[in-house]
Amino acid sequence: MNRNLQPALTAFALGLIGLGVLALIFGDFALVWQPVPLSLPGRTALAYVSGLLMFLGGIGLFFRIAAVWSARVLFPYLFLWMLLKVPALIVAPKMEAVWLGFGEIAVLFAAGWIVFATLAEASAGGDTEAAGTPAHGIHAFPRGAAPGTFLHDLLESCANEGFARAAAPSAGLRDTIARRCQARGWPAWIKPLTQWLPALLRTPLPLPDGGAMPLAALDDPSRYRAELEFWFEANRVDAHALDRLVSARTLDGVARPALPPNLVNGLLKGFVDLVFEHEGRWYVADYKSNWLGHDAGAYTAEAMRDSVLQSRYDLQYAIYTLALHRQLKARLPGYDYARHMGGVLYLYLRGVDGDGHGVHRERLPFELIDALDGLFARGELADAHV
Repeated sequence: MNRNLQPALTAFALGLIGLGVLALIFGDFALVWQPVPLSLPGRTALAYVSGLLMFLGGIGLFFRIAAVWSARVLFPYLFLWMLLKVPALIVAPKMEAVWLGFGEIAVLFAAGWIVFATLAEASAGGDTEAAGTPAHGIHAFPRGAAPGTFLHDLLESCANEGFARAAAPSAGLRDTIARRCQARGWPAWIKPLTQWLPALLRTPLPLPDGGAMPLAALDDPSRYRAELEFWFEANRVDAHALDRLVSARTLDGVARPALPPNLVNGLLKGFVDLVFEHEGRWYVADYKSNWLGHDAGAYTAEAMRDSVLQSRYDLQYAIYTLALHRQLKARLPGYDYARHMGGVLYLYLRGVDGDGHGVHRERLPFELIDALDGLFARGELADAHV
């Protein structure tokens, strides 16, 4: 379970336990289930069964071994109760009390749905743990948005602590990983991640303009910034114009899925995973947990390029580069794009091995960034040729 959801899960489970206790004490349905007709056959027995189910289900959510099954039982149970409220809505749609009763159970059902979906994702990760430590290390790590956020948060924590310090295996690093894994229900991943993370930080990353450097070399906090926040105005930006511009000047102009027609207007806000300086040049780095294959050999330049094209990460890193360009232009004396901008590195974390796998890199031409600057500022392509 995501640590950010843990307080909500606890409140939800305690609420169910309380409703169950009320049903078991009074031999009746908890107030939220009312009204249940007195003429219903076996009404009292059903009330006890309902109360016991909520009581045990709520307790089960506190234990990893039972949490998934508790969610699987509670989800359809809550859905059934919500459906039983529908006939009253049809008969008396203008009665406030009917909607209040439906709203109460709908809120519980929504909470149950979130718990069910979140624990189901964690269970998918648990399937790979059942046989013990995965044979293929990070390549067997659970997939999906939540595991991706987990890895991202680990790297953000390393940036905050200091990459150089985090690259040295320590009891503190293991405790950090253990705490986060336990919160997710992934205890089998504590040891593999404790070995993988320092190795990743020490791995030389090939740079777009030549050379290589590991994240562990970033030993000066003034040389990097994690989660760089940016805001800039978009004045009726035509998505098709943006698409044409980026597509023509990235990845050799090869075909890729087109953006849907849209006008972007207002403030554009985002966060760059990492910006850093190396030998006088600044770079954009982004962490990707995409699974491309069973080993690092699957993370070839061609495979990553295809992933970038299909997911339209090219648009993402073009905007990130524009954000960094504007920051440097405003804050770095004598800033010159050609001299100070190094490019972008998209780190496919599962595939980074020091032999060139797992790092998609590109240096965007100044003409593209300058045209994007004008497009967002004025809503026009200015002198860009596409």
